[in-house]
Amino acid sequence: MGEKINDSGPTVWYHSRVVASQKMKFWEARKNAAKAIGVGESTLYSVEKGDRQPLPDEVSGMARIYCMPELGPLYCHDYCPLGHDVPKVQSTNLDQICVRFYNASKNVLEARDTLMTVAKDGLDSFGALRKLEEVISDCQGVNQSLQDMKVLVGRRRLEGN
Repeated sequence: MGEKINDSGPTVWYHSRVVASQKMKFWEARKNAAKAIGVGESTLYSVEKGDRQPLPDEVSGMARIYCMPELGPLYCHDYCPLGHDVPKVQSTNLDQICVRFYNASKNVLEARDTLMTVAKDGLDSFGALRKLEEVISDCQGVNQSLQDMKVLVGRRRLEGN
């Protein structure tokens, strides 16, 4: 596992397998991981080296076998042109998620009132789009907290807890 993958350092895909192999030695062998993911060993090597982007099914397989559900949102955010607004995982610490969610949920009440005002006044009213952008911004913290929570729950389920 000491091989150098590329000039810019290991990719997240290689690093994920290395981390998984620390918990389960079986994943040290690329051929074992490739078989479990459903790809050839050379395909996984190309992905890990950074010569080829993984396909969504391959990322899903890696997330499942490595017990790293955060790979899904990372892929969506960094690699998929449609998912650039999917939040990356910031924390899988329950205390941090709870504090972020609590603080963000305060903004939701204000956003709710703003949204109702826009609905009442109409989308063509002065400043409606700006107000909707504020609603979106105010709700981003909740969205981030929910994404982190989904990964935390997913990881615990994959680990069998």
